[in-house]
Amino acid sequence: MLPTPGSIVSRAVSSDKTERARRKEFSLLSSIAFASLLVPGLAGAYLGDRSENEGADVLIVRFIVLAVLVVYAVHVCLSRRGEKGRRSVGIPLLIIFLVSTLQVTEILRGEVGQATDILNIAATGIVFFALWAIKPQLEWLRVFAVYGAIVGGIALLMSVATPSIAFMTNELGSFLGSYKGEGGQRLLAGPFANANSLGLVLSTCVPFVFLWKKTSARLLFLLFIVPPLWMTFARTSLISVGIMLVFAFLFSRKFISIGVKKFVAALIIVGISTVVVLLPILNTDPAFLTGRGRIWQTDLLAWSESPILGLGYGWYAEHAMFTGFAHTSSHNMMITLLVHGGLFYLLCSLVFVGLVLAASWRHLNAGRIVPFLFFIGFLTTGISEGNWQSLILTPLFMLRGFLFAAIIFSVPDRVANRDREVTTAPRSPSAK
Repeated sequence: MLPTPGSIVSRAVSSDKTERARRKEFSLLSSIAFASLLVPGLAGAYLGDRSENEGADVLIVRFIVLAVLVVYAVHVCLSRRGEKGRRSVGIPLLIIFLVSTLQVTEILRGEVGQATDILNIAATGIVFFALWAIKPQLEWLRVFAVYGAIVGGIALLMSVATPSIAFMTNELGSFLGSYKGEGGQRLLAGPFANANSLGLVLSTCVPFVFLWKKTSARLLFLLFIVPPLWMTFARTSLISVGIMLVFAFLFSRKFISIGVKKFVAALIIVGISTVVVLLPILNTDPAFLTGRGRIWQTDLLAWSESPILGLGYGWYAEHAMFTGFAHTSSHNMMITLLVHGGLFYLLCSLVFVGLVLAASWRHLNAGRIVPFLFFIGFLTTGISEGNWQSLILTPLFMLRGFLFAAIIFSVPDRVANRDREVTTAPRSPSAK
């Protein structure tokens, strides 16, 4: 029996209501995730001492915001249980396992897991399942351009109102390069303890500016994002934005065939990945990239003592205690994963990254470049930052983990869905 015009309209109205509800859920979930990044940072700036080790007040604020995030994610999961057309739970279960393999390496090394690890994995899994239940459309991710502009605006305001809090002083002495010296050793950190953290947040939000159609809106967001990003002097974050803008310009040129564009995209991925892997291995200068050369040499040597399962996140503190050389990250994505969980953790993380790349490439094939731009930025900043943030208790979870899952679970935009429905809808006998 063919559907009547009334039933078609009824289904369309119902679909619109469902879509509006999903969009509202995603907006609220992402805004709470954004608050979990920004609010504790502001608390640390004005209640703490701007150190990397958060005080009790900041931790309390962080756990309160994260508790709200988890509670709302549970609400989303319960409200959407039993829906028709639900996709297999295999993918969300797989990515939850992949991001929790660091804890698996701890167990294999014979270390007693902490209760916070279990809560961390459970909370992350709930948020991932909420995103899977919502099935976000790519267009909805443009809200992250707004979040980036908010962070940039707050950082600029802090630089004027409370410069003693907004700026951090680089204390690396002779390792301070001439590039960062141009900033007078005053690097804009804004609401975060480190200028590189602010740079990562702002550069990550840049791709989503291109989801806004009006040029005036794009320029407005960039006006709030780019100046504070420059004031951080975060080199790889700035380089990543430059690569994004060049590729976006190239992809917008209609006279260049899609085959050439995809070839260039593949070259970019291979090129940046090669730099991430080979640069720390081949570098011999300890002062390279503001002292990162020494960090790479030290951490690679330490990792060689336990190549399969790594040394664990706590190794950094133990190393600082015995040697006096303090650092909390290996400042390279590959080395960070190797130190944390060895080759096992690295391989599992690569599978997860492969899922993000596959989703980004699927959108690229359909002419949507934003997820691919995000992936380019993620890889580029991984050259000099250990920016693997996939579990909810990490301060920059919204920066990486939330967007990873949102892109993996994203579906075609509303317009694409409607076009497909129109072209496949059965026609009435009178229309034949």
